Amino acid sequence: MLYLLIIILGAVGSLVGPWWVLPLVACLICALKAKTTRQAFWVSAAAGVTLWTGYSLILAFSGKENLVDKIGALFTGDNALLAHVPSLALILTIVTLVAGLTTGFAGLAGRHLRMMFS
Repeated sequence: MLYLLIIILGAVGSLVGPWWVLPLVACLICALKAKTTRQAFWVSAAAGVTLWTGYSLILAFSGKENLVDKIGALFTGDNALLAHVPSLALILTIVTLVAGLTTGFAGLAGRHLRMMFS
């Protein structure tokens, strides 16, 4: 239930507002609904990874411009080791790490806010 609420409200919020609405949604929902701190972190992180990775894949395969290769080139630079990694894999790895950590810690912060005020 918590997972679906974060995904649905986060997707709606991201369509209407800025990209950083998802961690705020995770914080508010976990402040109201999460039962444990472990649940708050891991469910929020999973919802963030699902939503942002899905949205990244939609953007990668529906765009007319090859934005993934352009952004991938920014991260690889002159590094010979990263030059052989496909740009899509590199971008999805970065998106997964950023989305998981930001929404996970936001959900954890929401749970701790609830514990602090109750």
